[in-house]
Amino acid sequence: MVDVAEVASRRDFNAFVDFPYLLYRDDVNWVPPLKRDVKFTFSGKNPFWHHAERALFVARREGRVVGRVAAIKDEDYVKFAGEPCGYFGFFEAEDDGEAAAALWDAASAWLRGRGLTKFIGPMNPSTNEECAFLVEGFDRPPYIMMTHNPPYYATLAEEYGFRKGRDLFAFVWELSLARLERVERVAARARARNPGLTVRCVDVADFAGEVQLVREIYNRAWEYNWGFVPPTREEFDSTAQRLKSLVVPELVSLAFVNGDPAAFIFTVPNYNEVLARMGGSTGPVSLIKFLSGKRRIKSCRVMLFGICPEYRKRGMDAVLMASNHRAALELGYEEAEFSWVLEENELTKRTVAMLGGRPYKRYRIYEKEI
Repeated sequence: MVDVAEVASRRDFNAFVDFPYLLYRDDVNWVPPLKRDVKFTFSGKNPFWHHAERALFVARREGRVVGRVAAIKDEDYVKFAGEPCGYFGFFEAEDDGEAAAALWDAASAWLRGRGLTKFIGPMNPSTNEECAFLVEGFDRPPYIMMTHNPPYYATLAEEYGFRKGRDLFAFVWELSLARLERVERVAARARARNPGLTVRCVDVADFAGEVQLVREIYNRAWEYNWGFVPPTREEFDSTAQRLKSLVVPELVSLAFVNGDPAAFIFTVPNYNEVLARMGGSTGPVSLIKFLSGKRRIKSCRVMLFGICPEYRKRGMDAVLMASNHRAALELGYEEAEFSWVLEENELTKRTVAMLGGRPYKRYRIYEKEI
């Protein structure tokens, strides 16, 4: 028999946090997140919870933890999307349909009690962070801030009655084999057609100001994307501060047209190459592993890419991708991932394919009436 209880004590919270480290202990492709980052996600210091509330649930069978889930009501999403929809997130479970169903039952009951009639997920805790189940491409570890899970999660979700909300894709390519000349030809034509176009790397000396420029473009570029809710300034600043130490200035570029912010590309080294060896710890030994491994990272992830609507279909994507690609090559990176891309985003998919990128992982956000 499965018992599901809401987390109400430090002991339960620790069980919630620790469960994935037990579940994935034999999975060579899982990258343990730093426990301090996991705990921050759920803490009052995370500004996401200034406009959202949640309940955490743990499932036990004969006293042993077999699963977990979070139920999340994001007031900003409800207002922005205009629908009474909540999230489930941070789902992890053994291959146990009874436990999974009991967890989703608990989450949906909590959300119904707050006036919601539908839930989507997984959101960890929103599309501005990690989200979606991996449904194809289990043979390689995820890049930084991308999810990984056992293949049976899709079966558990579909048996419970979830249906596909949206698919997201990750593309990968070897930088040295990319068809860069073709992209640079398109970029050259775009520069000729847009004489007011300028592109520069991020200015880390004015980090706070640059963050606000990126936020402005990000919110305008993503406004009509499925599942999107604009992060608050406080949220965006918090995320930027957490990512600041990971930023390589040459890999972050902003585009302007006659001085007007038009587009940006944000690429980071794939720090999962190092985190995979740290076991979730931030102790002295793990810190040494991180610092020594940081210099040997050979892959990078295009994490954010946005073009304001009025500047789309003007070749700006090729301009940014070409300059970003050249910078990554010069810095010694060998492989790049572009993720994630909504299934309907044909423009971005074509640009990545032009470089030689191929879809190698598929992720899915599920939805269900409750």
